[in-house]
Amino acid sequence: MSRPASPKGPRRHRFLVWFLSAWLTVLCFWLLGFVVRDIGKRPGPRYDEIEKQFVEQALLGELETLREETESLSTQIANQREIQQILQQSMEESKAAMDQLIALHRLNLEQAVKPSNEEQQALAESEKLFLDKQQEFQAANEQIARLSERLRTAEGQITALQRRRTEQSQPARDAFEQQSRDHRLRIAALKLGVVVPLLLAAAWVVLRWRGSAYAPILLAFLVAAFWRVGVVMHEYFPQEWFRYIAVGAGIAVVLAFLIQLIRSATSPGSGRLLKQNREAYHRGRCPVCGYAIRGGRHGRVVRFGKAAAVPAVSAADEEVQPRPYSCPACGERLFETCAKCDAIRHSLLPYCESCGDALPLTLGSGR
Repeated sequence: MSRPASPKGPRRHRFLVWFLSAWLTVLCFWLLGFVVRDIGKRPGPRYDEIEKQFVEQALLGELETLREETESLSTQIANQREIQQILQQSMEESKAAMDQLIALHRLNLEQAVKPSNEEQQALAESEKLFLDKQQEFQAANEQIARLSERLRTAEGQITALQRRRTEQSQPARDAFEQQSRDHRLRIAALKLGVVVPLLLAAAWVVLRWRGSAYAPILLAFLVAAFWRVGVVMHEYFPQEWFRYIAVGAGIAVVLAFLIQLIRSATSPGSGRLLKQNREAYHRGRCPVCGYAIRGGRHGRVVRFGKAAAVPAVSAADEEVQPRPYSCPACGERLFETCAKCDAIRHSLLPYCESCGDALPLTLGSGR
């Protein structure tokens, strides 16, 4: 005997259940994302530590010293150029003052006026100040030239040392790349080691309790785990591998559903069998072969919920009383007399609609 179907609730209630289940899927996906993100924070290999194992420490120290020297030389050159700018401005001001004094001295000579001692002394001091600034400017030029030469020499030495370092660093780069790949694979294995067992557990629980009232909750976690596994695989597996893995997983999922559907059609469970028989009677079709039910209790052919008059049925047939009925295509008994109340009942449904007497649910006897 089949178990009574559990109530599904109003349509709005069912909609809210699936809507909240969808939100639960997203929240579970985020939660699993936090977990795998924390796993991915494990520190990986550091190139500077690996490089110390392959490159001479004296070479690295000399490179560091030369870099500090080039920075110091560049700073000194910049300072000298600033000094030159200040001297250039001072020279221009001194030259302007000296030109004014020379013009005044020339005007006095044209007017046959002898310049005073103060005017001659001011002109001499202006000339001396201009010459001093010019000497300082030239000294700054010479200092910049010396510093620039030292800078070029240091940069040449750095270039030579960098070439040696590059030659010695090739094994370090190879080791770093290998350790980075190993670290990436370890992180991927750890992440998959967390989410794949959760996926398998969720799949087992869904298959085990798929008929439970809490199936939407279990299905939400299964979808979230499957989604997160796909994201992790796409992140860590090469694209060439991932497409084969993704297609293979898709084929496996489709095959699983296809096998389940075939099993459900050929050997349905009690719940599926009850639904299948109920829908077939509702459509006016034989649950075994799908042939249209004719005559029987109603004197009509019922097709997909709509009654269609049959021309071959006479007026006397329309007044016929309910009677047992077998499918003319496969011989399956579809309506029979209830053993308890003698009313006509559905042979392939568990309860008599007149008295409620229960019988074991069957797909069909093949009569």
